[in-house]
Amino acid sequence: MKQRKRFIIGSILAVIIVFTLMKIYVMIFESSFHDLNITNIEKIEKKLQNKTSFSFAVVGNVENSIDIFDRRLLPLINARKPDFVIFTGNSVMDGAEDKYGALYKTLEKLTSPFILAVGDNEVSDFGAKRFYRHIGPYYFSFAAGNAYFIFLDTTGQTSEKWQREWLLSQLEDARSCRHIFVVMNQPLIGQRRKKKSFFKKYQMSENYRLFLQRTFAASGVSAVFSADKDFFRKADIQGVSYFATGGGGGEISLKRNPFYHFIEVKVNSQGLDCQTVPLAEQDQPLLFQLWKSIWFQIHSWFYVTYINFTLFFSIIFSILYTLYTTMAEKVDYYPKLESTDPGKKQLTIVMFTNNYLPFVGGVPIAIARLKKGLEKLGHRVYLFAPRYEGEEDSSEQNIIRCKPLFHYRKGNFVVPVTNIFATGIKEKFRDIKPDIVHLHHPYWLGTVGLKLAKKYQTPTVYTYHTRLEQLNQYLPLFRNLAGGRAPHMLIKHFANACDAIIAPTRSTKMYLRNLGVGKLIEILPTGINLERYRNDPKQRQQLHEQLKKGGEIILFSVFRLSEEKNPYFLLDGIRRVREKTNIPFTCHIAGDGPERKKIKKYIHKLGLEKTVHLLGNINPKEITLYYQAADIFIFSSQAETQGLVILEAMAGSCPVVAIDASGISDMIINGSNGFKTKDDLEEWSRKVVTLMENEELRRQLGSNAREFSRGFSIEAMAARVVRLYYQVLALK
Repeated sequence: MKQRKRFIIGSILAVIIVFTLMKIYVMIFESSFHDLNITNIEKIEKKLQNKTSFSFAVVGNVENSIDIFDRRLLPLINARKPDFVIFTGNSVMDGAEDKYGALYKTLEKLTSPFILAVGDNEVSDFGAKRFYRHIGPYYFSFAAGNAYFIFLDTTGQTSEKWQREWLLSQLEDARSCRHIFVVMNQPLIGQRRKKKSFFKKYQMSENYRLFLQRTFAASGVSAVFSADKDFFRKADIQGVSYFATGGGGGEISLKRNPFYHFIEVKVNSQGLDCQTVPLAEQDQPLLFQLWKSIWFQIHSWFYVTYINFTLFFSIIFSILYTLYTTMAEKVDYYPKLESTDPGKKQLTIVMFTNNYLPFVGGVPIAIARLKKGLEKLGHRVYLFAPRYEGEEDSSEQNIIRCKPLFHYRKGNFVVPVTNIFATGIKEKFRDIKPDIVHLHHPYWLGTVGLKLAKKYQTPTVYTYHTRLEQLNQYLPLFRNLAGGRAPHMLIKHFANACDAIIAPTRSTKMYLRNLGVGKLIEILPTGINLERYRNDPKQRQQLHEQLKKGGEIILFSVFRLSEEKNPYFLLDGIRRVREKTNIPFTCHIAGDGPERKKIKKYIHKLGLEKTVHLLGNINPKEITLYYQAADIFIFSSQAETQGLVILEAMAGSCPVVAIDASGISDMIINGSNGFKTKDDLEEWSRKVVTLMENEELRRQLGSNAREFSRGFSIEAMAARVVRLYYQVLALK
């Protein structure tokens, strides 16, 4: 079935490509004709030089007709051998390039020179410029054989006021000629066409219409030829003969039998003779004639527009076929209940990440802990990560450092942009032959990992770590776009391309479901290293005394010093705390980042130099001492998917006060292990003061926080991730 579908879609695409190339060829190589009218006028003038007798044919509403005009009327015109042929407009179906090209191919079969008047069809579909390029001006005149021919523009391309002056001057010049003929697309006789609301065609004003009739009569015009939807009408108004001819093969009238014809005009010393030359029709029933006419129209349309039609039909068919096969494909959305533990075999796991140690951040730390936990369980883990400037930790095994294209710098924030086009990545991946691919970012190296996994039919798991829309300030361009819908669409597309997704909290799982991610989602927070909290009591006491020089309360926070971590809210909150209580306290912030200089200036601006201390990056092995030494952990970021540092603080018996946001909400139980507040300085600072002033509450919440964190050990989380790997392998 899949092969058949690929064959059909491939065939359709081939047709589309071939006919698109044909259309390009036609537009470039078969549209080179130009200035047809001036070329043919020169032929007519030369042909009628010193002649007083001549004949010409008048044809209206050809509309690219193949069966009527090209195959039947045109041979009849050639057989009558007129000196030239005049077309009163609407010679094409519309103003598209291919219609002009088809008309030119038809007119080349005429044995007599021809002149084309501009009509509504010629200027439709932006065809006015094509008419001017291929045919010539919209209004013009010429003299030949003691007759004067004036062609007017009734399409609205030329203003009526301008043509009035021009027409009067032309009629003045024509006084010396015996006959004056006027050619115009809109007729001055018969019922005027109704105005249309929005897409209405130009219609000459009644004032201009009466002006033309009076002027023609006063100037002795011999005949006026025009086109119309009706097939043939004739009228004499104030001594001027008016002819409306629409029988060149175009639009069909349902009110009467089709009357296909042209007008033959003979001019001699005796005067003027105008006769209609009808196309011979067999005596057939009316319905049959009507059906035949309709069929001729359809056939002409297909003949002229077959390239466009084939392209349109192929595209529509491919869309409908794809929709049909997609909807008709048999799928099973019910969960598979096979064993998710295929023999507990040792797995070879390949991970891809856009940042890793020595870069300090929540994502690198989470990946390092998961890698360590998986390796403790006996699995082999290979990690593709960027290569950073300076020395890197060589103690970790199976870290494949990818060379950077360049380093993006913003202040002291340096990010290597990996060369994802390096062939070494693909070769190393192929040599490893992984059982499963774990992706930690939905772009760049993550995209490379996904493509390689698809190529080698390897199952994929994606961990949603980061709220990408909160990182748009790091981009040099398109920041508004990166802070809008685009990152959410990227995450949705990437997650749905994977086999399973790890969400660190319930709120992030709900977010992914709201995006429209339909794949398996498992809630698996990042594990914390509880072993590190069993450190030397003397070290803890030493740090405690170092921080509490005057016995003050210690507030502690850990975050990257960057805008998305909401640092200025935290500093404003500390100032508000200082205003609310007389209890002495200090705040220590661990972390570094591109906002460090601005944060230091803001601390100075608020007068918090003696209260707030920036510690810089602290070794992960030592950070647990700070959690244990602190009295309260404070946090203000709203860009977290989990808030790993909150769990770490809880493991150090530290109650937490944080803004309630996605990733935070699931970690804090209000009044049990801390407080989560609205994005409100007053509420946030009040909760901090509450804990500062109530030592018993602080101690109780700290004890609860430690108990809560015990369920998130690295070993427990790694084991749950392995179970997910087994489940994905079983489903594949």
